[in-house]
Amino acid sequence: MNLIFNVKNRDNIVIQLKRGDALLDELALTISQDFDTLLIKAIDNIIAKNTIGRLSLNKSVIKGKIEGSALWGMILKTVKSALEN
Repeated sequence: MNLIFNVKNRDNIVIQLKRGDALLDELALTISQDFDTLLIKAIDNIIAKNTIGRLSLNKSVIKGKIEGSALWGMILKTVKSALEN
């Protein structure tokens, strides 16, 4: 299973859980001041809702453009890295 973080623009991100090409779940988030908390809760909800373990995730991918100095981008990259370890 793959967790895809699809950055739509600097205000919105869509998290998708896929198995192969099949979309299992999708959740849209608005990037705001509490983005770190929202992101972690959203990932937890997707994993719990689909009754999978974190170890079932094969990889996580960030799609779209992240502004270099954006704090939310750094948070997203850190979470992606943590999911892969």
